Amino acid sequence: MPGFETDTYIKPAVRRYTIRFTAAMSTYAVLIMICGPWVKRLEWMPGKIALAVLPLIPVAIAVRELLAFVRVLDELQRRIQFEAVAVAAVITCFGTLAWGLLEKAGLPQLPIVLVTPLFCSIYGLSVAAIAWRYR
Repeated sequence: MPGFETDTYIKPAVRRYTIRFTAAMSTYAVLIMICGPWVKRLEWMPGKIALAVLPLIPVAIAVRELLAFVRVLDELQRRIQFEAVAVAAVITCFGTLAWGLLEKAGLPQLPIVLVTPLFCSIYGLSVAAIAWRYR
């Protein structure tokens, strides 16, 4: 993670977070690939709903790990995380609002499921950029 290379007290937390977050998101990716096709084939509505939301379990675990990681950070690292979340929120909100308005002009509809990956991508890039600024 950018900005944590020299902080010896934080290295165990970075390692723990990286392992747990990666495991959770890998499980999410596998569940998306498995559940997606089955949701379309299944006719029983409660089963469709259960399969559709099953990938949220590893996402919830990943969120829990992210929050636990932020709790062990010092003030500067927390500030970097906060600024990155703020930047990601503003850009995602503005971008999706702009796209929604442009849909009225004929652009294709943006699938709502893409908003979270967009936010996470902007967040990740923002953490790197803001950490670089504070180096």
